[in-house]
Amino acid sequence: MKVPKELIKNIESKLNCKITSCKVLGSGAHNLNYLLETDKGKFVLRIYVSIQFDNAEKEYKLLKKLKGHLAPK
Repeated sequence: MKVPKELIKNIESKLNCKITSCKVLGSGAHNLNYLLETDKGKFVLRIYVSIQFDNAEKEYKLLKKLKGHLAPK
């Protein structure tokens, strides 16, 4: 699945950056993961394809606590 151009523009606007590449990292039963390379660093974009398993808020809190140790920032 390709990331829609509108979503790319929205991300660039929110992060105040320019996305230089977007590569598929992997997909699972509940989400798609992309590696976004920007002029401000690398980011992981996760798109949930199933709202049945929506733990995004818990996952975000955990990643924030890890501060880049053993997990992405």
